[in-house]
Amino acid sequence: MFWRRLHAGRVLRALTARPDLELDTAALAEAADLSPARLYPVLVRLRRLNQVATRWDAVDVSAPGRACRQLHRATVYGRWVSAAHRPRFVVSWPGDGKRAE
Repeated sequence: MFWRRLHAGRVLRALTARPDLELDTAALAEAADLSPARLYPVLVRLRRLNQVATRWDAVDVSAPGRACRQLHRATVYGRWVSAAHRPRFVVSWPGDGKRAE
């Protein structure tokens, strides 16, 4: 359960870093630092939760070797969820490398 949330958070952070862009699956896997095998189940889950929208890229049939690809973007709800779970402050713990003089 923890890993699913962690991976979903990575995907949402990657998509909300540039909300004006749609990322294809390869770019999203690289930005979220996940393998495609881990990415696809997370995308299915986020689509069911209405946090990610996916569409097929229009294919130019005149270009040889051009394959169809999916483009992903965070929905308004997905951006809200990502912002709600983002850390608001950084805690400095005792003994974090700073010595008192």
